[in-house]
Amino acid sequence: MPRLIFIRPGETDYFLRETFLGRMDVDLNENGFYQASALGHALDKYSISFLALSPLKRAVSTALPLAEVHHLSPHPVAGFHAMDYGEWEDRRISYIRHGDRRRYEAWLTDPNFPTPGGESLREVYARAYNDLAHIVQQTNSDETIAFVLQDAVLRVLCCAVLDLPLDAAKRFSMAHGSFAVFERIYEDGPYQMTSWNQTHHFESGVGAAVADDLYEC
Repeated sequence: MPRLIFIRPGETDYFLRETFLGRMDVDLNENGFYQASALGHALDKYSISFLALSPLKRAVSTALPLAEVHHLSPHPVAGFHAMDYGEWEDRRISYIRHGDRRRYEAWLTDPNFPTPGGESLREVYARAYNDLAHIVQQTNSDETIAFVLQDAVLRVLCCAVLDLPLDAAKRFSMAHGSFAVFERIYEDGPYQMTSWNQTHHFESGVGAAVADDLYEC
């Protein structure tokens, strides 16, 4: 099976505002564009043959420097669209945590519980995994595929690749503009995580910021 590289898009101003960001189509901020540029060169040691991503601007802007380095055409994939937060979209996290505590706590602990008017992690998994599996099946085993995925989608697909239960999604956390690598160490064996939350391409003290939950995608 091919090597998989999961990339989290660069930073947006909504992360700094600490609001839920899912389907809103906002672009990267200045730091996010810096992260994307640094990422493009950080992965030049990998011979990436296919680049799949969410259709949203922040994913596209993150993917473009990487596409240029590897001479690839980015492929937006509908199933990799960000999580739909419904009524929580663009609301401050602190307000939802206290003002909608019952549903917020249910959503945090149950992958089958949807955000009000939005999606559950189970629903995100169902659509995203179908497209991931299709892309992997169409790729040769000695190739490398890169995916630019918003946070919630990235987390549920980590569970899929590592054959973990979906409630383990909350245990993963990646910085904006960072990447993780998954490989099969031996033929027909399971995927293993060989790199996680790689941010070495950022200058010291610049670029990296880790979200502690599924708020900013």
